[in-house]
Amino acid sequence: MSNWSNLPPKALFTIVKRLSVRDQKSCTLVCSKWNRTVADILPSSVRICLSKWLKKEENSYGYQLLDENILRCSKRRYHYVEVSWSSDCTVEFMSALSRMLRSVFNFALRHLIVNATPDEKLSELFQEHSQILNHITELTVLIGCPFEQYGDTRWQERYFHVSFSNLRYLEWVEKSMGNIRKGEQIFIITAPQLEFIKLATFSNWTCFFALNFASCESLKSVKLELPNRVWPTFPNLSFNKLDQLVFTERSKILGIPPVQYGELAAKMPNLTFVQMEIVENSIFDAFCEHCPNLRTMHVYQFVLSAYSFSNIVKLKSLKNLALSNGRIVDADRSIDFTTLQGLHLGKNVVVEGNLKSFPLNLSSSLNERIKRIKRLVGDKWVVFYETI
Repeated sequence: MSNWSNLPPKALFTIVKRLSVRDQKSCTLVCSKWNRTVADILPSSVRICLSKWLKKEENSYGYQLLDENILRCSKRRYHYVEVSWSSDCTVEFMSALSRMLRSVFNFALRHLIVNATPDEKLSELFQEHSQILNHITELTVLIGCPFEQYGDTRWQERYFHVSFSNLRYLEWVEKSMGNIRKGEQIFIITAPQLEFIKLATFSNWTCFFALNFASCESLKSVKLELPNRVWPTFPNLSFNKLDQLVFTERSKILGIPPVQYGELAAKMPNLTFVQMEIVENSIFDAFCEHCPNLRTMHVYQFVLSAYSFSNIVKLKSLKNLALSNGRIVDADRSIDFTTLQGLHLGKNVVVEGNLKSFPLNLSSSLNERIKRIKRLVGDKWVVFYETI
C-alpha cells in the first residue's frame, strides 16, 4: 500500500494493538487519523514531560522543550504533567512552557510536577496558572537544578500567597546544592482539602515554604524532613483528622517550650502512627498521655528515663513498637505490656541500670526474640538489646 494513511481503521487497530506502548505512542504522531485510532488503544490517563533537564558534560547542562505540535495533534488525557527549567532559561522558553501548560489543562490535568530553580520563575508560574492550581489534586515541587551550584547567597525574603482549592497531596522538597540562607520567595500555601504533606529541605536553607495550617483541617498524614519552622504554629491549631505523623532528626520539635508538648499532642487525638527522632522524656510522655489511639510507634535517637518509658503502657491500642539508637536509663523494673504484638529493636538500644532484663515484660513469643548482649565500650561494659 503506497499511502499508509488510507489503511482501514479496523486493520490499523489490529496491527497497532500488537505493538509495544512505546511504538503505539509513536504511531499517534503519524497523522490525525492514526492519532484518533491509536488513542482508543492507549491508556486514557498518561504522564507527559513538557520540559526536562539534560546533562551535556560533567559540569554543564541544558534543557529540552517538548514540540508543541505533539500536544496539538494529541487526543489523549494527560493527568500527570512534569515541567522543568533552569535559572538561565529564556523568556521564549518560559512562554512556550506556559502555552503548553494551558493546553494540557484541557486534558484534565490532575498531578503537576515542577522541577524549579530558586528564583522568581516559580511564583510567576503559580500566578499565571491559578486556574490550573485550583483544579489539580496533587502537586510535587522540587526546588533546585541538579547540575547547578548555588553559592553563599543572601536574598531578600518576599512572600507569595497561593491557593489550591482541590489539592489533597503536596510534596515540597528543596534539594539545591549550595548554601542559600534567604529564599527569594516564601510561599504561603492555603489548601483546605489537603490530606498528605511531605516537606523536606537542606538544614542550611531558610525554607522557601510556609504552610497555612489553619486552612488545612483535613490533614491525615504529615512527614517533616526540614529545619524547624512549623512547630510553633501547631499548639494553636486542631488536627482531629491527622492519622500519621513523621518527623526526622532535622525536624525535631523546637520553637515551643516543653510545657506545650502536651498541648501539641492533644491536638492529634486520632493519631495511629508516629515516627520521631531526637526524642526526650517530655516529648515521649506527651504522646503516651494524649494519643490513646496510637497503634504503631517508631522512636529513633532517644534518651528516656525508665519512668518515662513506663508511660508506654498508657497506650492501650499500641500493637507495634520500634526502637533504635537510644538509651533507657535508671531501669530498675520491668513493666507488663503483654498486649504488644510486634517489637523491633534496632542497633544500639542500651538499657542502663540495675535491671537484668528488658524493661518491658511482653508475651512469651516476643520475649524469646529479645537478645541481651554485653559489650565493652571504652573501659565500660554496656548492655545492648536487639531482636532476632
